[in-house]
Amino acid sequence: MNILYIGRTVFPDGDAVAQRILSNSRLFNSLGHNVTLLGLNSNCNNRGNVDGIQFDNIIVPTGSFMTSIKTYRTKIDNHGYDILICYNFPAAPLFQIMRLARRDGVKVVADCTEWYMPKGNLLKRIFRKMDIDCRMKYLHKRVDGLIVISSFLRDYYSKHKNIILLPPLVDRSDAQWERQEVSSDELNIVFAGTIGFGNKDRVDWIVESLSDISCANRLKVNIFGVSAGEYTEAYHYSKPIPDYIVFHGKVSHSEVIKALTEADFQIFFREHNISNMAGFPTKFAEAVSAGALVITNSTSDLPAMIEKLKAGFIIDITSKEVIKESLASILEEHISLIREREMNIDTDAFDYKRYTPEAESFFKKLQES
Repeated sequence: MNILYIGRTVFPDGDAVAQRILSNSRLFNSLGHNVTLLGLNSNCNNRGNVDGIQFDNIIVPTGSFMTSIKTYRTKIDNHGYDILICYNFPAAPLFQIMRLARRDGVKVVADCTEWYMPKGNLLKRIFRKMDIDCRMKYLHKRVDGLIVISSFLRDYYSKHKNIILLPPLVDRSDAQWERQEVSSDELNIVFAGTIGFGNKDRVDWIVESLSDISCANRLKVNIFGVSAGEYTEAYHYSKPIPDYIVFHGKVSHSEVIKALTEADFQIFFREHNISNMAGFPTKFAEAVSAGALVITNSTSDLPAMIEKLKAGFIIDITSKEVIKESLASILEEHISLIREREMNIDTDAFDYKRYTPEAESFFKKLQES
C-alpha cells in the first residue's frame, strides 16, 4: 500500500517527531508498504531520501497549519496514496483531510502521541482547548485507524475498531546504538531535553538534587539541550553550579545518542498531568536502546516498562529532599553492581522489528475495512 505520513517537523533529523515518523516508516516499509514523508515546517523547503524513504519538506506557517491544508493540498490530492497518516494534527486540517480522503476512497490514520494542555493567554487557551477536545474526543474516534504511543491512549480509545500501540521505536541494527566502554571509577549521568514547566522535563529538580549530593566525587553529569545561561535565567538560579555538572546546550541528535551509549544513567523528571500520562518519553526508549539505566518518576507506562525491562528506577518526587535521598541511595551502590544492572537491560525492547506482528494485523484490518 502507498502511504503518505504527514507531520509538523523537518526530515530527516529535525526533532523527536521526525524520529518517530521515520522509525514507524521503517517498520511499515519492512512489511512491503511504500511510505513517503511530508514535513510541514516554518523554514525548510527541500526533498531527500533516508534509508530508502522519500521525504519532502515544505514551508507551512504555524497559523495556516492550525487551520487549513490549502498550502499542501496538492501534495496529498491525486497522488495514488492508499493511506494518509496524520501525526498529532489539529482538528481543522484533520477534518479537511478526512473529507478529501473519503471522497477518493483513501484511508486516514491518526498517529496520536500527546494530549496537549492549552497554553498562552485566555483567548489562546480557549481556542486550543476547543481544538484539542474536537480532535481527541471526536475526530480520532472517526478515523479509519489509530496509532497511539501509550496504554493511557489505547485504553481511552479502546472502542475504536482498529488501534495499534507503538511506543517510540528505533533500528537497533544501526551502529549508533552500539554500547561504548564506560569509565571504571565514575558514574556518567545524562539528561537530554529542554526546559519545561508543567508539560515536560524539570531540569531544575535534576540540578538542585544532584548538587552537593553525598556521592558527588564519583559523578559526571552532562546536560544536553540546555545551556548554563538558559538554565540560570529560566529558573532564576543564583547558586554556583558544581564543576561535575556540565551544560552542553543544543547539540545534534546523534551526539545525544553517542552520549547515552557512554552513560550509566539517563535521568529526567516530569510532573503528573494528562499530557505526561498520555505521552511516552522518547528519551526513555533511546536510553534503553543505548544500554543506559533510567532514573525517573511515575508517569505514562514507565513503572511497568522499567520493571519489565530491568531498565532502572522509579523514584518519589514529592520534594527535593526526597529526590536527593532517593538519588543518593541509587548512586551510592557499588559501581560493579550498577554495571551488572546495565548488562541486564533488554536493549532490543524498542527495536521496530519487534512490532512486526502488531503492524501486520493493523494494516490487514485497514485493508478489510
